[in-house]
Amino acid sequence: DAQEELSVKEIVDNMIEAFQGKTITEAELLMDMDFGIEVQGVSMEMETSMEGRVKVSLEPYKAYTELTINANAFGQSESVSSISYIVEEDGKIYNYTNSDEAGWTKMDSGMDVTDVEQALEYGFDWMREKGEDEFSLDEEPHVINGRNAYKVSLVLNGNEMQQAMGNMYGTNKL
Repeated sequence: DAQEELSVKEIVDNMIEAFQGKTITEAELLMDMDFGIEVQGVSMEMETSMEGRVKVSLEPYKAYTELTINANAFGQSESVSSISYIVEEDGKIYNYTNSDEAGWTKMDSGMDVTDVEQALEYGFDWMREKGEDEFSLDEEPHVINGRNAYKVSLVLNGNEMQQAMGNMYGTNKL
């Protein structure tokens, strides 16, 4: 069946609408990121890809992720796999992670459930505010789990990435 002709902005808005109001969300995560850094005339490029599964419950707040991150820089390739459980304990959010089966670590996120809800809303608002011309839509058809899918890209400079991550994680101090 043919995909409906939607603008890239309509696709992003539909994605946001699909996430909002749900108390349990499960997703496949496929993300490619290319970084270019230049400091005092020295530049470095790094390619990363992230693949995994994410399941999030908002009532009560908890999440489970399986991720594999591949990075290429300076002609070297590195791969890291991890499993994480994010849970609410005594009103605070904790992350239990096991990377490459090195053993479990527990980390206090410094956030509570309200911070998480605000971070999600900030992320949705931030994407809504982006202009149509800031997104690009891959014209090639994609199928994930037997369903038609869109690939939408957004390029951020270092300051935009810092601001987005700081606001999404409730710090604004990055």
